[in-house]
Amino acid sequence: MKNKELFKPEISEDKLCEKFLLLRDNSKYLPAKQLIEQTFSLMGDQDGNFIKDFQSENGFYNRLWELYLFNVFVECRFVIESGNQYPDFQISQKEETVFVEAVTANSSPEDLLTDELIDEGKNSTDIEKKEETQSDTIDQYVIRLNSALRSKRDKVYKDEKRYWELDWVKGNPFVLAIEPCFNKYSFFFPDYKITELLYGQGYETKVDSENRLIGQKINVQEYSYKYKKTLIPSGFFNQKDSENISAVIFSNLGNIDKFNRMALQYKPTNEIFAVRSGLCYNSEEDSLAKDFSYQVGDGTHIEDWKEGVSIFHNPNAEIKLNRNLFKGCKQIWIEENEFKGEIPEFYPYNSITGTIKKDEIIHHLEKEELIKSTSEDDLRKLLSDDKLNSIVFGTNE
Repeated sequence: MKNKELFKPEISEDKLCEKFLLLRDNSKYLPAKQLIEQTFSLMGDQDGNFIKDFQSENGFYNRLWELYLFNVFVECRFVIESGNQYPDFQISQKEETVFVEAVTANSSPEDLLTDELIDEGKNSTDIEKKEETQSDTIDQYVIRLNSALRSKRDKVYKDEKRYWELDWVKGNPFVLAIEPCFNKYSFFFPDYKITELLYGQGYETKVDSENRLIGQKINVQEYSYKYKKTLIPSGFFNQKDSENISAVIFSNLGNIDKFNRMALQYKPTNEIFAVRSGLCYNSEEDSLAKDFSYQVGDGTHIEDWKEGVSIFHNPNAEIKLNRNLFKGCKQIWIEENEFKGEIPEFYPYNSITGTIKKDEIIHHLEKEELIKSTSEDDLRKLLSDDKLNSIVFGTNE
């Protein structure tokens, strides 16, 4: 099959997605662009619409999510089969086959809670308004995830068949893989709210006087959202037809920065520097999340594709997903109405990556007379300082 050019426009320039243009035109993201092209050449275009979707505002995030999942599945040692147009993935390991449909929780033109309103509330000096905006943002997060999951579960194909009724899917685990992409803050929410949405139960937490995290198990029946009048039921796994879904895969890290970091980690360049910071799991009992920060490619931390991936197993599934297939991922399941699970030693809840070119660093440092040498070693040493970290993130706002 002739190789298709992912970044050669197939739609008019005025309809190209802003993030697509960032990848295509900003040299800071050249490593990500090259890795995405490489992944696409391996994965292929199963339905013939990939390139147009990837370039468009409506399809970019979902197609990037598929590219990310492809790399996760390869890393988990799955063989990725081709031949069926849908679901998105048919993956196998030894004698077991799993079908996966990818979906992103996208923005809706009907949603009145815009990025501008969120920014206004977030930056407000009015504590009540700030707290109200935070609550609204969480409600919006749940609504968007629920809508995306339900749309895939309820989708009907030719001959009035659902995914799990298709001849080639029958008798095998069927999994939904979801990522939130509906606003600039959606990538920063950890997975506790989707846990609640899927199982109808979760934990209400507070911090005690000794800075320890205290959790109390709660049941959640439904959600309300002031920008949407209808109530949204919780417990997706308990709803009609959800027994046909074996599990849900979740991550908030399948973005451009992920591809850029992975590319820079294994093929460093002295022209681009990246610093990653965020919050991660703390293995100490009842402890709050830990801060982390490191230079990409300095050997401090080796990232893999499945880092930050969560697998939620459906306790009501007619066909269970074998937990051994996704070793190294965070996994949650229910036993005797109690949460059970496993989590890697390093599990990021969220992160932000500041990326900067060598000439931008030199410009800032020379301006403040902080540098006399422009060698790669000297610049990398400076990157460990808070001063340069602020420069890196300041240029990415």
